[in-house]
Amino acid sequence: MPADNRREMPEHVRALYAGRRQAAEAASHARRRALEAAHPELAALERRVTAAAIARLEALDLSPDARRRAEDELDSLRGERRRLLAALGTDPAGYDATVPLCPRCGDTGYDGDSFCACYPEVAGPWLRAQSGLPADAEAGFASFDAALFSARPRSAPDGSPLPSVRDEREWQRDYLLGWCNAFPANDPTHVYLSGPTGTGKTWFAQAIGRRLLERGYGVLYLTAPDWHQHLARLRRLTTSFGPDPLRLALAEDMQQRIESVDCLILDDLGTENVPPATRLTELLGLLNQRLAAGRPLVISSNLALGDVRQVYDERVSSRLIGAFQLLDISGEDIRLTRRRRRLAER
Repeated sequence: MPADNRREMPEHVRALYAGRRQAAEAASHARRRALEAAHPELAALERRVTAAAIARLEALDLSPDARRRAEDELDSLRGERRRLLAALGTDPAGYDATVPLCPRCGDTGYDGDSFCACYPEVAGPWLRAQSGLPADAEAGFASFDAALFSARPRSAPDGSPLPSVRDEREWQRDYLLGWCNAFPANDPTHVYLSGPTGTGKTWFAQAIGRRLLERGYGVLYLTAPDWHQHLARLRRLTTSFGPDPLRLALAEDMQQRIESVDCLILDDLGTENVPPATRLTELLGLLNQRLAAGRPLVISSNLALGDVRQVYDERVSSRLIGAFQLLDISGEDIRLTRRRRRLAER
């Protein structure tokens, strides 16, 4: 079992590593059987070594002289086996050794107190399947297209210069990529992406998820309406008489993931169709739980900070101000830009 200060490995991933160890052991046995089949004298000698090892154990209850003779016999046969293996061109030390698929971690998944470099490759397919990220979503940060954003200079109401939308998006891309690469030691721990529809908030949120998956971290992507539907379903199941055990187990498992996943991504906050009191209570509960646990939360929303105060209340906006990196993703709807580009290419 990993030490207490190690990152906890999901049970399914532990099973994947156990399978790798079993495969390595099976490969070792297969190599040994193949060598013995090709050289019957080795197989015969191996049987004698095994019999001598058993005799040494049986001699433990006998006289010191008997124990010494048994140990000498075993040592002699082992020496004979080493010489035979060397003559056959086989390393005696590795004759029956298990060679792990990953020599760094020995197929445990841990390199010291951290996950091994092999972890993203081993755990990646399962983590992606569990993430909720759309399978047909665009690729991550590497697919960023600066040409979608205007390079025209801008100015503030007082006339002072502002960076172009393109420069701003490039800075935001670099910031969020750095945030992912520093994960989980990023500061601030959480991110709030706000702006009008179609400006790239969801793209950034999904790019964050994909980059964290590449690094072997667990991600759960949910839209706000789907999250509230889950909570309503969980309430119905936990308060009903004789709930369906499978549905209840699935809902409880989802709630556990929402609370404990390395990074939770909540998209489209503010689009949920639930009573205001329920919406506020559930969002405050989520914020308090994730913030108290120090587990990163990424939120995207059409709501600017002032709108958050009106739709929810100041308790929500104060948590965003105090614990989140606030990024304004404003500008033209990039879907319109793409459409104009496609029309121009015809």
